[in-house]
Amino acid sequence: MDTPTDSLELELQEIKNEDSALEVAPPQSEIVAGEQQQAQELSAKSEYFGLIKTVLTPMPGILCPAWGIQEAEIEALADAYATACAETWPGGVGETGPWVGALITTLAVVGPRVRLPRRLKETQGEEGGADDGAAD
Repeated sequence: MDTPTDSLELELQEIKNEDSALEVAPPQSEIVAGEQQQAQELSAKSEYFGLIKTVLTPMPGILCPAWGIQEAEIEALADAYATACAETWPGGVGETGPWVGALITTLAVVGPRVRLPRRLKETQGEEGGADDGAAD
C-alpha cells in the first residue's frame, strides 16, 4: 500500500521528468556559430602567440641577459599574453589596429639602446656652473 510520502515522491519525480523533457537543445545554427567562434578564437590566439613570441624572444638578451630567461618561460609569457589579446581582440592582429605595430616599432627602436647610458657625460663648461654667455 502506498503511503502519502511515496505518493508525493512519485508526483515529484513525474514533475522533474516533465521539466527535463521540456528542456530543449539549442538550435543547430547556434551550435555551428559557437563552434565557429571557438575556431576563430583559437586562430586568433595562435596568431597572437606567434607574433608575441617573435617579439619576446630577443628581449631577454637585450634587456636582461644575466637573468637567463629560458625558451619555456618565453613561451609561457607569449601564451598568457596571446590569451589576453585573443579575448580583447578576437578578430586577430588585424583587429588591433595600429597598436601592435606601434608596440613593435617602439621595442625595435628602444630595445637595442636599453643598456646604453641614459645621460650624456657632462662637458667641461657644465661642471663649472651655468654659463649664460653674458660678459662680466
